[in-house]
Amino acid sequence: MAIGLNPDRERTYILEDDRELPEDQHTRWIYKLLSYPAYMTAQDNLIQFESQKVTKGQVPETRTLVLSGTQEKNTLINGLIRVENFFDEDGRLLHYPEAGTEAKVQWLSHLKPRWRAELAKAILSDSDLEESDRKKLPSPSGSLELG
Repeated sequence: MAIGLNPDRERTYILEDDRELPEDQHTRWIYKLLSYPAYMTAQDNLIQFESQKVTKGQVPETRTLVLSGTQEKNTLINGLIRVENFFDEDGRLLHYPEAGTEAKVQWLSHLKPRWRAELAKAILSDSDLEESDRKKLPSPSGSLELG
């Protein structure tokens, strides 16, 4: 049975760099699934490399997504809602802007490029998963749903 997703439900992502830290030191990236139009825009011109080889009945798969800067920016702007427990180098708490595309784009300068790429890929990947597939995963990507 297919189960419809609530695109406005908040989800939480923990960066790979934070996963070894104690939970109270995790920065929590709160996001929502992309709307269908935003998802399709992000998929336009997305470069994806897939390789498959059969090894004794198993099919290992390698999937690499390459996002353009605009795709990455639009995915983050449309998916990211807020950030919790994120500080600058001087120890000041950083708040993600609630509105304003330009303010959000400027705020993203606080992130290392690989963090921006990781977050964008996580948002896209979560938007891409079937509900049945989502239930099978123990959340190795760091993606957690908030009730």
